[in-house]
Amino acid sequence: PSTYTHNENKIYASASGVFLTEEQKQVMVCLDSRELRSGVPAELERLGATLQIEGNMEVGDFIVSDRMAFERKTCPDFLQDWITNRELFPKLIDLKMAYHRPIILLEGYIAELFELRGIDQQKVQACLYTIARMGIPMIETINSAGTARALYWFADKEQNDDHRVI
Repeated sequence: PSTYTHNENKIYASASGVFLTEEQKQVMVCLDSRELRSGVPAELERLGATLQIEGNMEVGDFIVSDRMAFERKTCPDFLQDWITNRELFPKLIDLKMAYHRPIILLEGYIAELFELRGIDQQKVQACLYTIARMGIPMIETINSAGTARALYWFADKEQNDDHRVI
């Protein structure tokens, strides 16, 4: 939205033409109830987000707009879904079909994927390349607080800058 300065306070023009101060801007994140124990929801609330908790969502873990959803994975979860359960790519295909802008949030360091379980580095790289070829960006965050900050930022951009709804 357009930004104006009045008495050193930023004022934003909303989609409806109503002017909002920084305090009035709202951010909502829809999340799968299975993510409640992750620490991410508590951090999102601390950042000021409104949470909409769904039961077991069919696709994605977090939704920030009608076009953007996130699949959150810790490094051990990523490997579990990819190697043991063989659920990673079916989940990503569903996410890609349901949302125009699907994103993977990888909590931890990508280097951990090479070290955990002693998996061949070339196999991990092939997996990551396949995800990239699918057109699904992967964002690395350090921990649940970093994941929450990333989600909040994307939700704010989608909802307040691009006027998207969930």
